Amino acid sequence: MPESIDPRYDELQETLRTLRRENELLADRSKEVFLLSLVSEAIGATSSSTDILNRSLERISILKDICFAAFTVVSPDRSPIVRSWSHFGSSPDDALFLPSGVYATLADGPLILRYEEFVAHGGVLEIAYRQMKPASLLLIPCTTIEFGPGVFLFADARRSVSELSALRFLFARIVEMTAARLDTIAFVKERELADKSLEAKIEERTREHAESVEKYRYLLDTAPDAFFLIEVEGQDAGRILQANLAASEMHGYLPGEMIGMNLFDIEIVDPSVSVQEQMDRLFTGRTISIETVRKRKSGTHFTVESVRKSVDVRGRLYVISFDRDITGRRRDHESMQQAQKLESLGILAGGIAHDFNNILQGIVGYTSLMLLKSTTDPSVKQNVEAIASAADRASQITKQLLAYAGTARYQMRPIDLNAMIRENHQLLKMRLPKSVKFVTNFHDPLPKISADYVQLQEAVMNCVTNAAEAIGDAAGTVAIETAVREMTPDLISRWRWLSGELPPATYVLLSVSDTGCGIDEQTLGRIFDPFFTTKFTGRGLGLAAVLGIVRGHQGGIAVESKVGKGTRFLFALPVIPEPVEAVPEAAPDRSAVEPEHAAERKTAGKILVIDDEKTVRELISDILESVSLDVTQATDGLDGIAAYVREQHEIDLVMLDLSMPGMSGDKVFQKLREINPDVKVILSSGYAEDDVQKRYSMVRVNGYLQKPFTTRSLITKIQSCLQEQ
Repeated sequence: MPESIDPRYDELQETLRTLRRENELLADRSKEVFLLSLVSEAIGATSSSTDILNRSLERISILKDICFAAFTVVSPDRSPIVRSWSHFGSSPDDALFLPSGVYATLADGPLILRYEEFVAHGGVLEIAYRQMKPASLLLIPCTTIEFGPGVFLFADARRSVSELSALRFLFARIVEMTAARLDTIAFVKERELADKSLEAKIEERTREHAESVEKYRYLLDTAPDAFFLIEVEGQDAGRILQANLAASEMHGYLPGEMIGMNLFDIEIVDPSVSVQEQMDRLFTGRTISIETVRKRKSGTHFTVESVRKSVDVRGRLYVISFDRDITGRRRDHESMQQAQKLESLGILAGGIAHDFNNILQGIVGYTSLMLLKSTTDPSVKQNVEAIASAADRASQITKQLLAYAGTARYQMRPIDLNAMIRENHQLLKMRLPKSVKFVTNFHDPLPKISADYVQLQEAVMNCVTNAAEAIGDAAGTVAIETAVREMTPDLISRWRWLSGELPPATYVLLSVSDTGCGIDEQTLGRIFDPFFTTKFTGRGLGLAAVLGIVRGHQGGIAVESKVGKGTRFLFALPVIPEPVEAVPEAAPDRSAVEPEHAAERKTAGKILVIDDEKTVRELISDILESVSLDVTQATDGLDGIAAYVREQHEIDLVMLDLSMPGMSGDKVFQKLREINPDVKVILSSGYAEDDVQKRYSMVRVNGYLQKPFTTRSLITKIQSCLQEQ
């Protein structure tokens, strides 16, 4: 080197070389950064793990001229390469097998070795294009969330181990970046799956909750009973938090209108007791059932059966209440009790009337027999007539008893109720004081009913008499009205005193109302009891007989009354469904029009009298013997059958009492008919003939006599039957 050259030349040359190397290194770093950015951009543009691996392997192979690049999972056996890229193409059949020694070395980081060394260690690399023979291999371990333990493989056919080693750190960064991207995507997918699962669970729970609430609401709103959820504690004690549709309908409110109201706004309770105290009484920790009175929005009251339970919800106390309107049930129960009471009293009244008729029979029979046998002493005859008159009045009481029992004898025929009231207008008006106004209001034309004119007239008379007594000496009004009503099941419930269940049909309504003193609730339940009265002295069987008459006509009675306002008696009588011919009037009793000639007419024959009452038995014998008839007496049914068997060819007629101890009259009659189908039998009883015919419809007799009967009626009936062919 010439001496003239500056001694610093070498130093400058060295500096220049250093700068050149640094510049080259900087350029390499720039290329690496550029490559990293390209790979990052490529794998960042997709969220598919397949695309991430493909793009990463492709970018590395192209930019760094790598012949073959692949990613595979680590497996002790041969396993397909997950993803690969090569200048020569790739195949699903590409496979990689890492021997255990090689895999153990990877635990310390990337591994670079010649292909021959890899094979010598037992490694196998199967690729589609066999013409490519790798010179060196770079193996970089990688663990990802999706694939688990894996290996990135870079095989180069031209670079030596040392040359490929220079790329180790760059490739390791790319692998880290690729793995990070894969894990990010896997995490995002897991998070999305978790979020979707959570959303699905939330949606399912929300749907289940909505369905549960809907079912709960449906069950409550379709429940026939009212439901309330009620606040218990604090200033809001008694506040209604929830009420179902049945509760709103039961109390006359719109749905939701009761929310926020207080229970004691609708429940009738002791006003001196506070709401909180009322609620404290409810909180017993157990289920209770009470009857209480409620108030509708309209102001009307009704009775409910309330089943209540106190509950603790998250430390707060509530009361749930299920309520049922039992007004109809109580009314039905009261009606049933009333019907049972009337039935029992009717049976009692009928039994008393029967026994009383047996007693009266002796009195009436012997007095009529004494009158039949003329007496020369006028005073004696007068006394006998007085006895007969008293007995006749007593028999009227038995008729009223039978009317109450619904077993009185009725002569039914079509009747226009308007015409009957008009015909009796003056007679009805005479029963009222002059200070009482009598008015009528008729529905014209009025359908006819099937009724006994006399009995129905008596019923109306009794009601008018009671109306007059209710008004007393004060001024007032008694009104009789008629109407026609189609009776539906909901209207039938108001008829408390029935002959049974009123069938839905068309009815004529007869109303007798007054402006008198009215009847209190306690008395109202007893007004039809026999001999019940609110007066100082007894008044007989007036309303009791009215009830029996209406029931005997298959009708019903409703009574409305307010103390101080007046009372209204309403009769429902069934309309005749189609025109019915009038029942002919009964033929006059020949014993009444021919009292003297009946005794004079003699008839021969022998009569068997079967009656357990000695007085009645002997009376009949005396009467019959007085007209020259032979009589055989029997004390009971068995005795009567024995007597008939013994004297069958001599007996022309049997006089048979229907009600006897032991063998009853109908059984005796059947036995007699078995012995002789043509036997003539006259039945006698204290019961009405119609009632006997209903009870013993199979019994066909020649005649019937209701006790007490007179001497003339007995003789006439006997003579008539004996003369029958």
